[in-house]
Amino acid sequence: MKSLNLVLVYAGSVFSAYPKIREHQSKNIDLTTPSCTPTDAAEKAANWNRCPLGQDNNVWYGLTNEAMDYYDAAKLCDSFGAKLVTANDATVDLCAAYAIDVNQAFDQLVLYSGRYLDGVSSWVWCSGDKCNSSFDYVNWDNSSSSEGNCMGGYLQDYDSVRGSDGIRNYASVSGYNWVKRDCKNLLVRALCRLDCDKIEPVTSETQYLMYTVKDSQTIYTYTLDVDRDPVDNGQFKIPFSTSLPAVVFNSQFDSLEVMGDYHSSNENHVMMAIDGTFTNVTDSLFTGRSVFAVCHTKSVGTIQMVTGLDYTEVKIITQNSNWEKVESLNNNLSVGGQKSEFNLHLVQNP
Repeated sequence: MKSLNLVLVYAGSVFSAYPKIREHQSKNIDLTTPSCTPTDAAEKAANWNRCPLGQDNNVWYGLTNEAMDYYDAAKLCDSFGAKLVTANDATVDLCAAYAIDVNQAFDQLVLYSGRYLDGVSSWVWCSGDKCNSSFDYVNWDNSSSSEGNCMGGYLQDYDSVRGSDGIRNYASVSGYNWVKRDCKNLLVRALCRLDCDKIEPVTSETQYLMYTVKDSQTIYTYTLDVDRDPVDNGQFKIPFSTSLPAVVFNSQFDSLEVMGDYHSSNENHVMMAIDGTFTNVTDSLFTGRSVFAVCHTKSVGTIQMVTGLDYTEVKIITQNSNWEKVESLNNNLSVGGQKSEFNLHLVQNP
């Protein structure tokens, strides 16, 4: 498969996407190497290149070797100190197209950070758990009929476009544009952007063990480290009366949620910070019920599950803080075994 010799035009910028373009660069173009270097782990997981002609000159673009979903792609880029690429202007988009070309990732979607959010009825660029940068610049493939809430760049291979006579028909090639795909069915390669001027510090996640024992009124906490024995962080008294509360760690607030009582109707709901400080959850949607369970997901928040012989209820009790406010009237994900309208919305937008 040959790399296409395509002239890309974006907002007045013109360059050839042919990989040997660097041999013909002008002397007045900044050819300095980016001031940072991808880590060994980044080098193993992705193919890295810089943009030609001095464009975005202190940045590396890395195309992952493996196919993955949106969340794994964003997490992988973050682990490099990079971000899933945000093609919010013509320069970055041009460099993204070049990265796809030099890696010969033709005829496939290469994942970017754009997401469609039903809550705001628009496409936005996402970074980490924040999605708040609008699409002021766009490059959609208007000929594509694909739909979905994830997106990325798509570069067509000229070698695959041939007429009935077997001769390549360059005039029919749409070239490079963006296309859409459904996030929940998406497993593709992704493009990371490592900005040496804004490099994110790479830190390892600290693991904690936190638990309680029936009738103890106490939270026991430890720090776990693979290189040493667990570190005892102390024992902290629960600030309300309970024989066996539910506990779940909320990664968004970096706190342990402690609530209710498995054996009685207890409405209490508090957050415990790593240092053992307790704070009441004033806008809690938790309802005190006996025999219930809780869990936390990064996409939704903390949910409560209650079941009976003929009854099932799943609802949000501590929402994702980046969402519009969820009230007690619309926090049910399922009731009586039937999906609510809100649950259907979540299924369509993981």
